[in-house]
Amino acid sequence: MSAFRFIAPLSFVVSFVVAFAQPGAAADPVRGALLYKECAGCHAPQRTLMGPPHCGVVGRKAASIDGFAYSDTLRAAGFVWDDKHLHEFLTFPIMYMPGTKMGFAGMFDENDRDDVIAFLKKERSPDSPACQPGADPAPPPGTNTGEIGADGNASAQLPAVKVQN
Repeated sequence: MSAFRFIAPLSFVVSFVVAFAQPGAAADPVRGALLYKECAGCHAPQRTLMGPPHCGVVGRKAASIDGFAYSDTLRAAGFVWDDKHLHEFLTFPIMYMPGTKMGFAGMFDENDRDDVIAFLKKERSPDSPACQPGADPAPPPGTNTGEIGADGNASAQLPAVKVQN
């Protein structure tokens, strides 16, 4: 019996396993949407919350949303948000860009970053439904959303603390 009969199928199986074991080879935007919920506390599709809006972020020049108070570090960056920069930034923002105002500790799992970036490419692309005019309306008055300037929260004062003896 020829050894080729066993080697040929085995090499196919090894090639198949290696192809699918590569990190980032099969980024999942659906899983990315679940992970993105952590981002949604500060980023909306079209509105400025604590962070800038994310519609069109992939392919957009860093620090380019008019009216958002970016850090000096990010304004000086001069790059376009692509897979490489998003991966490096999301891994550990304050280490990648010391001086950034983004208060996110980081996303340390490479597959998580792949999935979130896949979500941004698909669901926050300029032609996605969430990024169409009127798709991200302002919340009703009185809703505290974290939106800068909404309901006066940008200048909110902390309540006085009473100390009991």
